[in-house]
Amino acid sequence: KSIEAVNELEERLQGITYKLQTVQTGHLSLCASNISADYCVAETIAAFITKYPNISLNVISVNTISSKQMLDSREADLIITTRPLDNREYEKFPIFKEMMILIVPQKMEINEKFKELALTKKTIKDIFSPSVAGVSLSDFRELPFILSNNRNYLRSCTDMLFREAHFNPTVALEVEEAMITLNFVRYGIGATIVNHQLVERTDFEDHFCLYKLNSDYSQRTGYVCYRAGTYVTPAMEKFLELITASYAASRGNKKTGSGAVPV
Repeated sequence: KSIEAVNELEERLQGITYKLQTVQTGHLSLCASNISADYCVAETIAAFITKYPNISLNVISVNTISSKQMLDSREADLIITTRPLDNREYEKFPIFKEMMILIVPQKMEINEKFKELALTKKTIKDIFSPSVAGVSLSDFRELPFILSNNRNYLRSCTDMLFREAHFNPTVALEVEEAMITLNFVRYGIGATIVNHQLVERTDFEDHFCLYKLNSDYSQRTGYVCYRAGTYVTPAMEKFLELITASYAASRGNKKTGSGAVPV
């Protein structure tokens, strides 16, 4: 009987191992900001759910600081972030590019001066092209601004842009999330700086004037990351394959899937 019990246990373990290896079961916990989950990688998440319906996927919407803490405490398997992380402690793969843009209430007079440089539905799709002209943030120094608070990594990025432009902005309002700033810009309270994907698919020309910024600091890269030395589960591996393949395809690169190399 003891031999039969051992054999039965071995068969069960083999069955579990097979299901894990073939991604018929498993769990994946992913941390991302609202913007990353909704605008940058939503298509990949949907594709993963469709392709691997038996994997329990948990997408946790938190800010960059909290997501890193959850990764460090093993509460999350993967995080999506634009914040630079130490290459010695984290494996990371580039998965999207974004451009921080200036958004001004449509009715503000300054837009008349720069109307030839305002982004349109067409030009925002080509925003990374050198052919799309930008503006100097310093030309908008007199405007009040609505900014993310210091708990949001975006604030560190916008502060860098203001330092580069050599002025301290008048801050009319601070908010927790970048998405909220647009509501107040729509009411004309002030301008803001957010990533272009937040407004790219909206009817922004009805409410805002958008401007590309002439700054090397305006471009950011988004990464999917996990802690170096962590066991990469089959579910993690399949998600990484999907998301890196999607990015490679968008860049016209045929090297996809498991051939992806962390940076």
